Amino acid sequence: MTSPQSPQSLPDSWSAVARAYLQHIVPGFKPGAEALCRYASIKQGDRVLDIACGPGTASFAALDMGAEVTGIDSAKGMVDLANEQTRSKKGSITFLEGDLQKLPVPDASFDVVISSFGVVFAPAPRHAVTEINRVLVPGGRFAFLAWPRTGAIGRYYDALDKHVPPAEGPDPHRWADLDQVKNWLGDAFGPLASTTVELPFTAKSAEAAWQTLRSSMGRVALAYGAMTPEKKTAIDKEMTDFFKGYKQPNGAIRWPRKAIMIRATKKAGRAASAGGGEISKSLVAILAGLLSGALLTRGIAGLASILQDPKPAPLSTAYLIAGLVGALVGGGVGGWIAARLAPNKPWYHLGGLAVLMAILSPPTRSSDYLATGGPHWALAGAVIVGVVVGGVVQLGLGGLRKGKGEGGEKGKGEKGKGK
Repeated sequence: MTSPQSPQSLPDSWSAVARAYLQHIVPGFKPGAEALCRYASIKQGDRVLDIACGPGTASFAALDMGAEVTGIDSAKGMVDLANEQTRSKKGSITFLEGDLQKLPVPDASFDVVISSFGVVFAPAPRHAVTEINRVLVPGGRFAFLAWPRTGAIGRYYDALDKHVPPAEGPDPHRWADLDQVKNWLGDAFGPLASTTVELPFTAKSAEAAWQTLRSSMGRVALAYGAMTPEKKTAIDKEMTDFFKGYKQPNGAIRWPRKAIMIRATKKAGRAASAGGGEISKSLVAILAGLLSGALLTRGIAGLASILQDPKPAPLSTAYLIAGLVGALVGGGVGGWIAARLAPNKPWYHLGGLAVLMAILSPPTRSSDYLATGGPHWALAGAVIVGVVVGGVVQLGLGGLRKGKGEGGEKGKGEKGKGK
């Protein structure tokens, strides 16, 4: 049996409060989610990943801006609720159950990563940042919302922590510290930008304010449900008194919360180094493919010369067929290997193949094809087939990755949310 604050129980606790969260918390968070999407400069056609997405508050804000959106959360109840809402939405949006520290999406597949009070609960911040870096394209943006442990927010948690032990793992408020975030992001991202956004919480009374939060926030609801009657009485009094400090003349409560938005851009320099690696891998793969084609050509040509009498001339039909088949198979193998070694930019292999063809195909009527007896023009087949096969294989690999992501491990390692 898990303890009230154990990480294994938290996704279930968020699932349990999903509908209450959508009804009572999302309206107050929605302006922040919309501001976050604007701050991330989301535009029409951007591929956006919303991590620890909850019921899709920020995801739907990005969708309204014309983005293609994927939301990921460890709480099945939140994901189910988000998927229910997609029925009334137009555009491309998908929600997946998954761990923010092992994102079930391919490398370099998103232009923007956002998180509305979610990534701050990552059990291992550096690991979460590594995943964010992995799924972002060079020049992609990462933007998130966090609560600073100051002002009215700080006073709330000071009162709450007397009764509800903080969740295990790093303090989520550290994500509001620019120096700490910069340290976690490392040199993969450029300078940080930040701004504040006001997200006041309102309720009809102090009692109503506390009742809403204790029944709609996963960690608090989990802890409150496990308390003895005496402890419930104590925390009810403490938190009700806290909210009475924000009572308006008409008796309503207005708790003036301020969140911080932080934004960073993945360095383009990372693209240069990564691109160099891809080019090297691609050239190796292409050479391997052409070599396999050469060997195949030699084998076919040798067999043809044995079967035919007299022996065929270099440009005979047998050698032409052997050269073409070898080039096609070799190019296909090269494209397949290239797609496996450097899968994110399969069409970039076209340049490498074209350059290699130019180097190996001087304007002569030499009948040798890498000393195999095939014609040089067969290299054109290697270029076409290699690129096409590379692209097709990449599409297939992407589909396999997505399928594994949707059916793979779910909900492990993510602690709490504040979506």
